[in-house]
Amino acid sequence: MTKTLIFLGPTNSGKTSTSKNFIFSKLQIFNFDTYYREIRKTKISMTFLNTIVETNNYILEKIKHSDQDIVIYEGAHLILPSLFNGIVNTIDKNTSIIVLYNFPFTELVERMKSRLSYSRSRSEKIVLLIFSFLIFKINFKRTINILKLKEYSVVEIKDSNLEICDIVALIKTQVPT
Repeated sequence: MTKTLIFLGPTNSGKTSTSKNFIFSKLQIFNFDTYYREIRKTKISMTFLNTIVETNNYILEKIKHSDQDIVIYEGAHLILPSLFNGIVNTIDKNTSIIVLYNFPFTELVERMKSRLSYSRSRSEKIVLLIFSFLIFKINFKRTINILKLKEYSVVEIKDSNLEICDIVALIKTQVPT
């Protein structure tokens, strides 16, 4: 049975870095940004929001039919309420963990500034960070309530100074067997 890890948090919170450090024999990572760019290239006439929804639906279908031991789905777009509801209504709560990256805004900005790509597109990255952080914070309480109501296993990462290997180890202790 496939175990699903959903990484949820604002831009630059470490979702992709964490997913790249999982080592399992049969692992599949669905990075929303990668799939979004591919769909955007082939369907240029689609609106921004329609592309987000189609990408999410495409990935959820792939997850449902995956034969991997572990599936990780991560991306900042998952904080959008309609997409989040679609995810929790699709994945099995008994084989899933939701990982919330809940860092203060100032720490996310510091993390962003330390990236090499920051100097190339500074204003675009700051706008994306502000947008994703605000949506995440606005929906955070609602998200937690839905997860508790539906009895999902939740791991909340609050310390942005944790090393990636420590975050991976913490998540692995919670992976359903």
